[in-house]
Amino acid sequence: MSEKEKKKGKGSRRVLIPVISVLTVLVLVANIAVTMFYQTITYFFQGADTTYNSAEAMASRMDAEETVLEVVRGGIVLLKNNADAAGNTLLPLVTDSENKTKVNLFGWNSVGWIPGGSGSGSSSDDGAVSLAAAMEMGGYEVNQELLKLYKGFQESRPEAGVGDVNWTVLEVPVEQYTDSIIENAKAFSDVALISIGRTGGEGNDLPTDMSEWGGEKGQHYLELSSDERDMVELVCENFGNVIVLINSASTMELGWVDEYDSIRSVVYAGMVGAKGLAALPEVLNGTVNPSGRTADLYAYDLTGAPSYNNAGAKAVHVYTNAETGNLRGGDFAYHHFIEYQEGIYIGYRYYETRGATDGEIWYNANVQYPFGYGLSYTDFDWEMGKLQEKSDGSLSVDVTIRNIGSRAGRDVVELYYTAPYTEGGIEKSHVVLLDFAKTAVLEPAQAQTITFTFAPEDMASYDYINAGSYVLEAGDYEIKLMRNSHDVVDSVMYTAKETVTYGAENQRQSDFVAAVNRFDSVAGEVQYLSRADWEGTWPQGTQNQEASKEIIDACRFATVDTYADSSVSMPVTGATNGLKLADMTGLAYDDPKWDDLLDQLSVDEMFQLVAMGGYQTAEAASIEKAHANDLDGPQGINESNQSLKAAGAASYPAECLSGCTWDVEVLKLMGLSLGKEALAYNVNGWYAPAVNLHRSPFGGRVYEYYSEDPVLSGKLAAACVSGTNERGIYAYVKHFALNETETFRQGLVTWCNEQAMRELYLKAFEIPVKDGGATAIMSAFNGIGNAWVGASYELMTEVLRDEWGFRGAVVTDYYMGPATPHMNGYDGLYAGNDLWLAPMSDMGLGLTVDTNSPTIVSQMRNACHNILYMSANSSLVDPSYAENASITVSAPVIK
Repeated sequence: MSEKEKKKGKGSRRVLIPVISVLTVLVLVANIAVTMFYQTITYFFQGADTTYNSAEAMASRMDAEETVLEVVRGGIVLLKNNADAAGNTLLPLVTDSENKTKVNLFGWNSVGWIPGGSGSGSSSDDGAVSLAAAMEMGGYEVNQELLKLYKGFQESRPEAGVGDVNWTVLEVPVEQYTDSIIENAKAFSDVALISIGRTGGEGNDLPTDMSEWGGEKGQHYLELSSDERDMVELVCENFGNVIVLINSASTMELGWVDEYDSIRSVVYAGMVGAKGLAALPEVLNGTVNPSGRTADLYAYDLTGAPSYNNAGAKAVHVYTNAETGNLRGGDFAYHHFIEYQEGIYIGYRYYETRGATDGEIWYNANVQYPFGYGLSYTDFDWEMGKLQEKSDGSLSVDVTIRNIGSRAGRDVVELYYTAPYTEGGIEKSHVVLLDFAKTAVLEPAQAQTITFTFAPEDMASYDYINAGSYVLEAGDYEIKLMRNSHDVVDSVMYTAKETVTYGAENQRQSDFVAAVNRFDSVAGEVQYLSRADWEGTWPQGTQNQEASKEIIDACRFATVDTYADSSVSMPVTGATNGLKLADMTGLAYDDPKWDDLLDQLSVDEMFQLVAMGGYQTAEAASIEKAHANDLDGPQGINESNQSLKAAGAASYPAECLSGCTWDVEVLKLMGLSLGKEALAYNVNGWYAPAVNLHRSPFGGRVYEYYSEDPVLSGKLAAACVSGTNERGIYAYVKHFALNETETFRQGLVTWCNEQAMRELYLKAFEIPVKDGGATAIMSAFNGIGNAWVGASYELMTEVLRDEWGFRGAVVTDYYMGPATPHMNGYDGLYAGNDLWLAPMSDMGLGLTVDTNSPTIVSQMRNACHNILYMSANSSLVDPSYAENASITVSAPVIK
């Protein structure tokens, strides 16, 4: 080596030494950071520890993908299918076995189909089936020139990728449809499919003024934009056979579909997940007979609903003297509040009741499609039997459904009741859904008899003003067999000879203790809507205002002394009783062995179990409890975990579509299927299903919830939860409760009367707890009155546990320490919120409580009891679930 080369080598080493030193330091720092922030890094970059057996994963994926198609097949709703002069309907548009049936796809949404909403309820769209691909799979040939136009438009508009808060409605301006494009399309096919889509997203409600999103001032998000209207007119002028596809979570204003004779068919396809679109052409071509029913009423004018002035961003106002710096509240300047002024009159409960008082002309002018509405390619005849009163006090009625058409299909049978109403008395909807069922596939001339069984107490109303409990008033209760919330087929009468008050000494049979007034303070100083005076009590909306001293005092931070009880001694910890968590499987919640097990926990283990609940429950070595994986969300477990996304975990249809199935069997199937996936991927808990109501179509998270009705929502969720339970997967039913608003939701003070709470918003949770066996609940961000819901002892303990008999754990929604100060540990532990969903605890954003306080440690012990009871009765400790994981899910054939 030359001297020059030696000097060059020495120089290189002189440069490398500091570089290596720096790299060494960086590696050491990185290792320390990874150690410190393991939980956060694991969640954001990998997700939970989901090692899995590839064969089991493949089997679960095959089941899941078929389940997705079953849900979509059963949830698609045929809203319109007009016959021509010869009596022929456009749908089913039968595909030709020799030459593919040609169709034109119009609307930007045909290349920008929305599979689901955004946020924690979203799912991966990896491998998504496009509308064009789905149609081609179903035997159709698609006009490629139109697709090229839309794809080019999509590429030229960066906002085409709709983000969490991007409400821009995209559509190709009509001037871009050249004469050549239209003439070529007409030559290609005389059939046109128009796709219209609307999204939804966590954290933001839908806009009611589109001027800030490129639309016209005064227009709202759920009506056609000017460009969309121009496109619809162009298509209808040039094509006589038009099908409209609605790809939206929320109900839209669809009056325009009746303005054009060319629009012969309308199909609600909802949000189908990544691959669910493959089922759509099966419905269009008649392979599957549509059997979905609307989960919400469609009004011509959405601004005419009583909830409109008190829903979404425009309805949230501030207490001008309640600065959150000194009070429990979210990361904003002042406490926000909202008022549910409409009381019980949401959705069909308002429109059917107003129609009963103001007449059929009013109803027809305001309602386009009732709740529970849907068409079929065949016809069914219904026969209602006599009402039977059984010795145990229950009631039953048989309904026989016969297919009198020429095609096989399924039908949905809906049972409602009309209770006696006295003007000025307890508020009552004119009709209320009592029960429902979906038939098997019935061949022409085939019949099925369904027996509905229920109790008189199921028709009781909640009287929060006088009795302070449920009341079954004396009088006639008309039990109605209905095609939907408006059209009656037949009815029978039940007469309550005397008024029954289900008070403290006479609880309902389904309750463990009586349901009595617990939320007087939550009603606030609010004027609620009454059917006795629609105009005089009509919701006017609210304005910014000053909070009373009582409201401000109730919003102050809790401390270790707030709930201190000097009579409480420090619990036993660190005992050596020889028990492990697996020993507790199947034991009753109040079995004495639980105390022995809990005595073994250290204070640190208790704190870890309570505080480290971010997509997991922590391990506890003293009782041999392993770390558990809990994942989001209602559309599947794939989005919140990169490894599961890569492995192909299923993207399920959004709840706005599964709600339209009206099918507890297919929702049970979804629970079984998702549970099987979870087992294959080493997941133990599921942050879903979500059962908040569609109080308003402008709610940002409507896509993540089933319906406007609590019975439909609750029964579907109960079926899904029972399915996951059978797989050993605990499902956190969420968001408990009154979480129908996304705007400023952190600590949002929510005023609502107890009747609306009991009959609507809580009932959707009550059913999956009582009937579905739920052992997990997720509390919400918002307030119930002026308390955070997780801090409401009345809600978390007196209602959930005492009245309903819930046994298990309640986890918070996403906890971010100082950014979510209202989710206070002292308040939550006292009330019965057990677990903090804090994935960034290791970054200083975790729960802080005084673990030297006997009161706090005792409350943590109780929370651990709840967490461990949930865990002991799950796949985390019971090997029998894993042993049965290979069992193939059997899907009902609904074609």
